[in-house]
Amino acid sequence: SQKLLNGLGYEIGREDGYFDEATADAVTEFQVHSKVKESGKMDRQFFTALQKEIETYRENPENDVQLQMGLDYLLHLLNE
Repeated sequence: SQKLLNGLGYEIGREDGYFDEATADAVTEFQVHSKVKESGKMDRQFFTALQKEIETYRENPENDVQLQMGLDYLLHLLNE
């Protein structure tokens, strides 16, 4: 979950599974952003909201690095 939060742009001090103060702050910040009950804990509501956020992130073509690189390459070829 720390890696997912980090990937979504939340400040995480570590990604080794240790629940430190920075992780708790990121969880609370995510809960505020996702409009779920602020518990500061990785509970069921947190994981449900995180899953929805990840699905939304993946569905956005702008977040598909391979697609964007391919499009950039094709545009480059067309402009030659």
